[in-house]
Amino acid sequence: MIYRDNSEQKSPAKRFLFILGLFTPLIYVVLGVTIVFFNGLKYLNVSLSRTNEILFGSFLLAYAVFRFVRVYLSLKNDKNI
Repeated sequence: MIYRDNSEQKSPAKRFLFILGLFTPLIYVVLGVTIVFFNGLKYLNVSLSRTNEILFGSFLLAYAVFRFVRVYLSLKNDKNI
């Protein structure tokens, strides 16, 4: 892989944290969709009303969007687009 400038290379720690930052919103999306559409908490023996399950799943989906925006903005700042 050819780099034009050494400042473009990320350290392994930064690269790992970036990849982890990409997977975190995906995990929250999967959890939120599972709870809202598939009654995911029932399989964990957690008893909540259906309304509270929908609220909790919606919160997870909103938090996933928030995390994705943070990763996107940090990527945009690193690249100076």
